[in-house]
Amino acid sequence: MKIFRAFLDSLSRAETKALVCITAVFLISALARAAIAVDERSVLVPVFGGVFREGIVGQPIIINPVMSGNTVDMNISELIFSRAKHLSERISADDKNKVFTVSLKNDMVWDDKNPITSNDVVFTIKTIQNPNSKSPLLKSFEGAIAERVSQLQTRIELPESNASFMGTLEKLFVIPEHIYKGVPIENFYLSSYTLQPVGSGPYKFEGLSQNKNGFITNYSLERNHLYGGEKPYIDEIKFIFYETADELLNAFQLKKIDGFGAVEPISDTKLELLRGSAVRLPTTRYFAMFFNLNNPGLGNASMRKALVEGVSKKRIISEVFGEAEWLEEIGGPAIGLESDSQLYNPERAAETMAKNDTLTDINVFVPNVPYLKTTAEIIIDEWTKIGTRNNIELITLDPQDIAQNIIKRGEYDMALLNVSPKNYSDLAPFWRSSERGYPGMNLSFYSNPKVDSLLDSLRKESDEGKIRDISELINSYIINDSPAVFLYSIPYTYVVREGVGGIPFFSEYWRVRISDPSERFDGISEWFVTKARVLK
Repeated sequence: MKIFRAFLDSLSRAETKALVCITAVFLISALARAAIAVDERSVLVPVFGGVFREGIVGQPIIINPVMSGNTVDMNISELIFSRAKHLSERISADDKNKVFTVSLKNDMVWDDKNPITSNDVVFTIKTIQNPNSKSPLLKSFEGAIAERVSQLQTRIELPESNASFMGTLEKLFVIPEHIYKGVPIENFYLSSYTLQPVGSGPYKFEGLSQNKNGFITNYSLERNHLYGGEKPYIDEIKFIFYETADELLNAFQLKKIDGFGAVEPISDTKLELLRGSAVRLPTTRYFAMFFNLNNPGLGNASMRKALVEGVSKKRIISEVFGEAEWLEEIGGPAIGLESDSQLYNPERAAETMAKNDTLTDINVFVPNVPYLKTTAEIIIDEWTKIGTRNNIELITLDPQDIAQNIIKRGEYDMALLNVSPKNYSDLAPFWRSSERGYPGMNLSFYSNPKVDSLLDSLRKESDEGKIRDISELINSYIINDSPAVFLYSIPYTYVVREGVGGIPFFSEYWRVRISDPSERFDGISEWFVTKARVLK
């Protein structure tokens, strides 16, 4: 050490500076080489930990997936509850697709450590079937008889063959009998479990916060260590609630949230300003101008076809959404199926209308949503151009008012609405004649015996090729009968900040249509917000 100090003392100031520079270069070079070596011999991988904050406009009402149709509720339910397909060793059907058997996995438990049994499956189905539950799933389980066979096995018999019931059963969320047994369904909403549920999913309830007005500001979930499936990487998921979309977007820009989804359209320009990673997911939801065929004036099929052919969907997309390439034009009810499509032919529409204008003064109901109101105004203008001579009154109301007071009573001539089938073959709830009138969803009060017969065949068919062929034929019949003007489908937009990864639907190979926004969480176990470097 003395020798080294003596050596340094013998150097001139210039020589000392040169030595320091050489040493610094050597150290930096060594560190750089080491960093490169580590980088070449290691890889960043997801690790457990971290928090993901999602922003949502709205409020949770009841976190019970068989009773709520609220989008906010279903988003949370997707994480707290498990679907039957995730709880089961297998779900099987007899050769007639009339009797189904659910065989649960052994040792599955609720997050309060109680076992999950066939009693829970039976209880879930009977809750759905109780009219007082007002379950949106009621029609899907109508007439089904659910019986316990053993601790883990449930038998479900349908009144008639239905091959598509397998998909319905697989997607069924199971709720805990031991929590709700003995509680009148009318009191479910009053229970503390309304917002603090016991579930079996990848996450469980941790806590919530409210402001002095009772508005829930955030709702926190933590990883459920008793979950029987693949454990998620993210420790906590927090839902942060906002009253308006502008507040939500501002929160994302200020980095108060890590991601959000939107069922309403967001322009490319606005997405660029957000500076996040965004994806537009195709959905099964589509918008249409439905004609109420109970109106005698709309009974003339030729006149209805003229109304369809007189609407330029390209004009609507251009003027309402600004030439949005991501918007999908819809030509028929079998969405996602390349089949026959409604065509724009204003010249032929004008000729037909001149001979078949049977309309009297009519009303058109539209939800009070700007882009839907503008869509309706363009449609009415298009009809004026082809010679519609009668007064068309455009009535805009709150979406809830339209659903509860207008559609339920069938008191409309036309209505611009959206529907969300499960897939291209899910046509019966919207077009079977038996679904006319509330609580059915046949919004056009459409009836065609040939279509009913084909829907019966479709219900029993399990071969994918035949399902497609029958669906195409049904699609053609409905298009020819013109019970509605099929307009467009708006994708579901999801945006996350940099650093959030593992989201399956951000893959360029993703081709699946979602029927409900909550389905984005189906692969939540793959999401991550923290990474660590490990040797290869």
